[in-house]
Amino acid sequence: MFDFIRSYSVVLIEAVCCIIFFETFGERNRTGKGIFVSRWKTVLCLSVFSFPAAAFIRGHVWLKLMFHFALTLVVMSFYMKEEVKKCLLLSIILQGLLWLSDFITLVLYPSLVLPDAMKSEKEEFLVVLLAKMFLLLLIMVVNIVFRHRDTSYIRARDWGVFLLIPVFTMAVTIAFIRNMQLILMTRLERFFVEMALGFVCLNIIMFYFMQNVARREYLLHEKELLDVETKNQTKLYKTIMEKVQDQRKLSHEYKNQITCIQALCETGEYDKLKEYLGQISGEVLHDLDYIDTNHVFVNAVLNAKYQEAAERDILFVCKINDLSGVTMNSSDLVVLLSNLLNNAIEACEKCEVALAQESSMQNEQKMNPRKIKIKCVCEEDELILSVRNTQNGTLKKERERLYTTKRENSESHGIGLKNVIQIINKNDGYYALGHTENEFQISIVIPQGAHR
Repeated sequence: MFDFIRSYSVVLIEAVCCIIFFETFGERNRTGKGIFVSRWKTVLCLSVFSFPAAAFIRGHVWLKLMFHFALTLVVMSFYMKEEVKKCLLLSIILQGLLWLSDFITLVLYPSLVLPDAMKSEKEEFLVVLLAKMFLLLLIMVVNIVFRHRDTSYIRARDWGVFLLIPVFTMAVTIAFIRNMQLILMTRLERFFVEMALGFVCLNIIMFYFMQNVARREYLLHEKELLDVETKNQTKLYKTIMEKVQDQRKLSHEYKNQITCIQALCETGEYDKLKEYLGQISGEVLHDLDYIDTNHVFVNAVLNAKYQEAAERDILFVCKINDLSGVTMNSSDLVVLLSNLLNNAIEACEKCEVALAQESSMQNEQKMNPRKIKIKCVCEEDELILSVRNTQNGTLKKERERLYTTKRENSESHGIGLKNVIQIINKNDGYYALGHTENEFQISIVIPQGAHR
């Protein structure tokens, strides 16, 4: 019975490695029915069908290879939500990794055992187990490196600490192999084999534990993004409703104002008329929309942020054109503009206007005026959006890691810019980030033809 468990455990480890490898480069098919919906039922299916091949065609290497390859391809085609071509390629790579781990173990085998030592079945099993542990470590590293969506939410240092567990397990197994003669003398070889198997099981459990932690962090991050997005949209819609209510209120007052103007004209009280006109014109101009792009949602965002910047004494400069042809989803557009301008206003608020001597040509100037420059135009079926804002040194230090790769961007940006990048990728757009000592700039291009 123990020999059966020992042989089956090797096949089971290979099945687990297969599942981890395929999930690294694809998504599970969760919409189907049957055993292939469950990860562990699929592992059981793979191991049960692989075991006869390992037991009965052990001496026929190529026949065993073809059987494992075909079985992996068929089972993974049902388990994964990927095309057969991709499953075929992944199956070939997986077989290559299997052969690589076996080859490296065979090369190292002479240096693992003591010379003139008697060979035993337990020792041979530990060598096979060592090869599978090396395969498991290799696939774990591949998963951590290439599965960015989940693993990126755990620090690289933490993953490094985790990978010490399989390395330690391999070191312990090598120690068992080198001391097999002493173990045989104590007649505890079965205990040490079981201990080695237990270490491998612990590695698999810890790996999926770390995966679950990473998945939880990913979901919490997505919830945080959604909360910020909802907050921004709620704030914007509230501003729009307040605008509408103010306009309705003013429309009811226009009749009374006209009546009052007419009365002042008839009585010839022109000084009071002039004073009254100055008063009501200021109120009307304050409530007018300064920016009109022929796009309701863009107008709402730009005018709301213009008023907000004006209240904070921030210069707001716009370059716009007719945006009525923009086909991008309105919700995405609102989130994009809101987050960019929120970040710009926040950065400008942290800046202080400094007065300094610069040269003989300019005795006194503002070295770091707080300003936001936004370009929002639609040209040749592309929405071009650029925001440039004043920043200070501390903001630069917080974001100095933003300008290398997208992965670093997504980890180092504030929540607002994470939302922005997510929407850009969703709409097949692209972006560029730049900064100087006193300015931060983001430029975005989003094709519009694909959204029509």
